[in-house]
Amino acid sequence: MTRDSAHGFSSQAEGTSHYSLAGKDCTRFTAVAVDLLSYVYVADAASRSILKFSPQLELLGRLKGFELTGSKWPSGITVDHSGTVYVTDSESHCIYKFLPIESSFTRWGAHGTGVGQFEHPDGIAVDREGNVYVADSGNYRIQKLSVSGEPLAQWGKRGTALGEFDYPMGVAIDAEGNLYITDMLNHCIQKLSMSGEPLAQWGKRGAALGEFDYPMGVAIDAEGNLYVVDWGNNRIQILSASGEPLAQLTPQPKIQQVAPDLSGIAISLDKYIHLADNRFNRVQKMTTTGEVLAQWISN
Repeated sequence: MTRDSAHGFSSQAEGTSHYSLAGKDCTRFTAVAVDLLSYVYVADAASRSILKFSPQLELLGRLKGFELTGSKWPSGITVDHSGTVYVTDSESHCIYKFLPIESSFTRWGAHGTGVGQFEHPDGIAVDREGNVYVADSGNYRIQKLSVSGEPLAQWGKRGTALGEFDYPMGVAIDAEGNLYITDMLNHCIQKLSMSGEPLAQWGKRGAALGEFDYPMGVAIDAEGNLYVVDWGNNRIQILSASGEPLAQLTPQPKIQQVAPDLSGIAISLDKYIHLADNRFNRVQKMTTTGEVLAQWISN
């Protein structure tokens, strides 16, 4: 085993069994993130690890030291401008802030309903100031934390009205600091201001353009367009910043005529879509028109 000192990752170069990524080691891709240099990070819940790929989806290795966190089910992931990795763990009910170069981590939160506690957290995003926003799914709210993990605010409760949630899943932030939340069991997208004020709600349950069936992951590009994993409809929907449906993409290819099980989405600065596929344990990179440019599949 070797260490990539520049990125804090263990390498496959020596092919040791402990760092083998074949077969049983990679069986549940739950989330994906892309950093400023277009490196790709994938949460693999089954092996309780974070994988890192080159911009061309060449596997670089596992996040060295993440196994020491005791993570049970990494479910959401994001990377800030400095390369710090944030991971939600839905079974440990906490957040891990991981510094790859130092292979060190900090754990935030515990199981509960209080401020700074979590119930099956999922989507996570970081703003330009380093504040962290978490979809506290089982508590039906969004929590805002400081860069050091201090609870700053919480928004939402269980319900169907604007600003209320029924299992929020994905979180994305635009250039102005507005939040976009996939409200999975309400089958819609909600927009909040940076102070948590409810601004808009789009969609309802259905299969037409602009309708959703269990929306999950969400990402936003530099122009403010939204990319939503419309899980039950097996597609990606693209919406304008004002919620207008623009297009839909159906991930390809199928394997043995079985459709993918999309679990996460991220957009790079150069506007390429990255998808985590839970069923086939693969990561795909595609254009905004759906052309697949690269993919990596676990053996």
